[in-house]
Amino acid sequence: MKKVSKTDDSVMMTPFEFDDQMVSRDAIVDRLRKYGFIEIATLNHFLYFFCGIVPDRASYLYIKEKLQECLDIHNNGSDYFLEIHRLVQDIDYAMSI
Repeated sequence: MKKVSKTDDSVMMTPFEFDDQMVSRDAIVDRLRKYGFIEIATLNHFLYFFCGIVPDRASYLYIKEKLQECLDIHNNGSDYFLEIHRLVQDIDYAMSI
């Protein structure tokens, strides 16, 4: 993400530069490595057996739904789940461009 620069009373924001490598198959697997939930295991199988290096829109939709399912079941509001929340946001953005 880009930095925010403050000058006097105004805030100058630089545009977010999106890199599709942030949500490539391998990057998603790496970002989810620490989670041992069954939904993540199912997602890893999907990524390895059905996705290309950069998932297509339909794959992103499935990935997002699985991540949301995991959050709905297990999220207790702790920081432990922040990376899943960030990944959902990154996938939302990837699907919007």
